[in-house]
Order: sequence, then C-alpha cells, then structure tokens
Amino acid sequence: MPTSTEFFGVTAYNLGPLTTTFSAPSACATGTDHHVIVNASEPEMVWGYPTCGFQDRGSCMPSGKSYDSLRSVTTPLNRAWYHYYSPGIACPSGWTTAGTMIKEGESSLSVSGVFSSRIQASTTGAVQLEPADFWAEIMNVSETIAYCCPSDYVANPAGHCFSTVGPRSEFNYSSMCYTPAPVDIITVTSLDDASLTQPLISFDVLTTPASTYLDDRLLTQSRYSSDFVVATWVPAVPLIHQQSDVDEADDEDDEENDGGDDGDGEDTDGNAASTKTPGNGIVSVLGLTLGALAGMGMLL
Repeated sequence: MPTSTEFFGVTAYNLGPLTTTFSAPSACATGTDHHVIVNASEPEMVWGYPTCGFQDRGSCMPSGKSYDSLRSVTTPLNRAWYHYYSPGIACPSGWTTAGTMIKEGESSLSVSGVFSSRIQASTTGAVQLEPADFWAEIMNVSETIAYCCPSDYVANPAGHCFSTVGPRSEFNYSSMCYTPAPVDIITVTSLDDASLTQPLISFDVLTTPASTYLDDRLLTQSRYSSDFVVATWVPAVPLIHQQSDVDEADDEDDEENDGGDDGDGEDTDGNAASTKTPGNGIVSVLGLTLGALAGMGMLL
C-alpha cells in the first residue's frame, strides 16, 4: 500500500482491499446511462458528456458507494483525485488487465499495456501531470499497479474504460455539457528545490462558482463532429499490491485446494491482475513529468 496518498494537490483514495473476484449484479451489464461523446477512431479520448450530472455506480463496481461518495463531494473545481484498491490482486469477473506498472526502484519503472501510453503528445512547453507519473510518486518500490477494464473495453492512461455503442443519431444527442472552471493556470519550473526537465501546469482554483450548461457548438461546428460517436464508460479498477500479497493469496488457495476435490483442472486465476507481465522497457522516473492532474482526470 502506498505510504503517501497525495502529491502536488492530487489525492488517491484507497477504497479497501480487493483480493477476491468481485461479481457485479447482472443488471449492471445492461446499464446505458453512463454515456460520453468520443472520436470513433480513438474511443479512449473523451470529448464530453451528452448530459449534465453524474449517475451513481453503486453495486456495479467494488466499493461503489464509496466511489459515488467521493464524486458527490468533489466538484469540477477540485476533482483532482484517483481511487485504487490495496491490497488488490483480482480483477472483477469478466474484466481483464489493461496494463501494469512496477516501481522497480526509486528511479525506474517497468510498464506495459496502457501505462506505455501518455495522454499528452510530446511537447516542449509546459504539460500536465501524466497519471503514470503520479502513481510513480506515491507507490513504494517493488509495488505494482494494474488497471482492470471489462474485456471488450479500451482503456486510457487516466484510468477509464470505454466501449462505443453507436452513432449520435441513434441517441438523439445534439449537445454536450459544459462546466467552465474558473482557474488561473500556473507554470511550475521547479519542485522541492529541484529544476524540472519540463515545466508543469498547475491550476489555482478561484472562488467564482462554475456554471453548468448544455451547448451544441462543438458538435455542430467542429471539424471533428462527423467522427463523434456515443460510448459507455466505466472507471478502471486500479489494483496496487506487493508480490507478497499475491503469494499470500496463492498460499491460501493451495490450502483450500488441498482439502477439496480435483475439479476440472481449469485455471481459477483468470481474473488475477498480472504482476510479472514483461514490461516494454525501463524508463527513468527522473525524466518523467511531475505535476498536477488535469485533462482526462478532471473530465470524468
């Protein structure tokens, strides 16, 4: 479990352990009230909500009530937060591992899957905090984080899972929800008395309340409007664990199996989060951006 849950104004909340396979009620499979507008060719890139307001997750995700509670008290002006499960070793039933990141040392990470991607394209200017950089700061050495998503969904680095459900015309969506955030944008060039290799973007939240309204401008005037489709989204289930957590669970399974029948030989760990997935190389933490969460993490 991370020793710190906050870095540079971004907070991560532990929703508790997840060491057994969570199974959602069957009704959750037909939920259609969590829609977003996405680009058909890049469904993991969200453009906006077709409606205003949030719909609860409830029993459809592990510790769903706690997740809903966090969303209800975090406004669009201070929603720089993540959730995770620790110790977490098992993806929900029907979900699969979308990517893993292992903190192999204070200055190195091993990444695979969605953690190999970044939200922002390479730039020479100031950037916002990348999710992987945030997790790298609060995780302990030798800890692993894994994102779990439904098996037929695509993931993005911010920890959201998406599946396209059809064109906008099928849902009669003609506008998107806007919540202009009254903030001052600050460029940060050093952190903890150390110069950053790339400036960071930080947000100073103003006291002016945000307004929320529907607007059709982006959908009707954007050159991308013909590419927009409707997708359904769910939060990824981020699991953080040490290898010892997995070993302990394996020992418990062995003890149970010793006293049971031989079964049919099927693998009972189909939903286990991968901990030894070969990474796509070792990258230097010192070269990563350290800053405040924004972009995708503040849209959803």
